[in-house]
Amino acid sequence: MKNSIVFIILTISIFSCIKQNKELKESTLNEDSIALIYEPEIDSLWIKSDFDSVIAIILNGDRIIFNNLQMMDSMYSFKSRTKLDSLQRSVLLEELKGKKGLYLFKGIPWPSEEDYSSGDCFQPNHGFLLYKNGKIKGRIAICFVCNNYYTLPLNSGKIYLKNIKEIFKQLNFPTYNWDDENELKNAKVTYGDYFKKEKNSPLK
Repeated sequence: MKNSIVFIILTISIFSCIKQNKELKESTLNEDSIALIYEPEIDSLWIKSDFDSVIAIILNGDRIIFNNLQMMDSMYSFKSRTKLDSLQRSVLLEELKGKKGLYLFKGIPWPSEEDYSSGDCFQPNHGFLLYKNGKIKGRIAICFVCNNYYTLPLNSGKIYLKNIKEIFKQLNFPTYNWDDENELKNAKVTYGDYFKKEKNSPLK
């Protein structure tokens, strides 16, 4: 009888400890720890963020880039190449390494979860080439129409695309929605204009 009572008491104590530990974990679980649990580990290249320069480019919109981002090297307008300044570079690199909202541009609203949702068209007209010692070490292809982007290497921090779109606007690059007839008609410069009478120069 005594053994049965001891067994019952021990069982109740164990379940009580498990419940308390679960409640403690749930009460201390914040947004950062949730991100660590559910998001893939960010690639060390993005965390280290050791790049000499970042170049913004206009891509030709071919969705085949999705299959291999290295194709970007010969599928962009060579005359579009523009180097980011220090603030623009910080905005991009801080988000790639997983830090959000540190350098939000004036007038750009704070991101919500909807800002990170995306469609599936992916016809990229915008991109970045990230250099170290004269060689391309990182690539980003962006489609602002479906709010989607891909990086090479994979697993970067989430990019707040409203910030990134602002960078291209500051560089006087077109950012219109090619799927919107009104925006297309009112565009002073089209994406196709970057490829007229131009022979692309693939980078080595």
